Amino acid sequence: MKNKLVTFPRLSNIWWDDVKYYVAWRLCIRELPSKDCSLNFMIKIGNGDNSYRQIDHTLEYEKLSKFIGLGWTEYTVPSKVESDMLDWIELSVEANNDLIIKIDYVRFTTIEKDHIYLPKIDCLPIYKLHPSVPKAFEDKYFQKQVLENLLELNYIINYL
Repeated sequence: MKNKLVTFPRLSNIWWDDVKYYVAWRLCIRELPSKDCSLNFMIKIGNGDNSYRQIDHTLEYEKLSKFIGLGWTEYTVPSKVESDMLDWIELSVEANNDLIIKIDYVRFTTIEKDHIYLPKIDCLPIYKLHPSVPKAFEDKYFQKQVLENLLELNYIINYL
């Protein structure tokens, strides 16, 4: 997303009564080309078709610079959305002055928390992230790739 206003679809009937929600955005900021960059989050909260109020939250260059090099980060907008005051909600985000970002998802949470750093973990195979074999027994088990090669070799030998 570069110098664009992106508006998400209007959501309605997804709220529990008497609950305060926060909006969390998972985003990745690629680069900050100038000190004039900013990222604007806009939350429209509506009662009916024409009456709504808008919550604006802006991240300026100083805050955005903390996100560079972190990869995917979940940022929670520090404004409450009260469920008893709304029929629908519409979320928008605007990147200004050549700010280059990616947005993965938007979610609603009931607690306000600091931003969560989600490191780039998709480079590691899943068996290295969550090994199913305890370390004490690693030498007694084959890894998945080795086992697949052995089964393929066994299939070839049986075919001959």
